[in-house]
Amino acid sequence: MICGNTDAIISMMCDTGVVGISIEEKADLKQAVEIAHTKGVRVFGNVATATTLFSGTPRQCYQEAWEALQNGTDFLAPGCGVAPQTPLENIWQLQKARNDFFLKTG
Repeated sequence: MICGNTDAIISMMCDTGVVGISIEEKADLKQAVEIAHTKGVRVFGNVATATTLFSGTPRQCYQEAWEALQNGTDFLAPGCGVAPQTPLENIWQLQKARNDFFLKTG
């Protein structure tokens, strides 16, 4: 995990021999997935931890998680560590979005 906008170094991150990279919401997830997949690397992320999970509504969390899935994340996850006192309901929305997404898209 490298914090911030990693758009310019996604390719180099993938060239380090890792199986997966974890990116936060400042990075362009769709572009990162395209680059990483051509190199056989998986992408983790990228729901915003502070603005969405910690401070957002359950609906915002669900929507951002859904968008990450639509953009091709291989492993839906927070973009960074989860802050203490993050509402549990917000975290549950990631699971709900994942379940709903795969029920709908097969």
